[in-house]
Amino acid sequence: MIELGYEDLVAEPFETIRSIYERLGLGDFESAEANLNKRLANHKNYRTNSHPIDAETEKLILDRWRGYAERYGYVSPANPPA
Repeated sequence: MIELGYEDLVAEPFETIRSIYERLGLGDFESAEANLNKRLANHKNYRTNSHPIDAETEKLILDRWRGYAERYGYVSPANPPA
């Protein structure tokens, strides 16, 4: 099993996918590089969607999902939501 952050994939897609290949032992990464580079080139201008939420909704979500948020680094126990 591999865990990775979406943020890592967005920031460094090529290196993240290379790392996945290596960690899963998928074989020769070089054979996938050309197709991966084409795919990444087709998505180079992609921008993630933004869905801002108000402070009250954010607090409600983090109150209910605090364990998940702490586990995956969205909030730390020492840094509670506003």
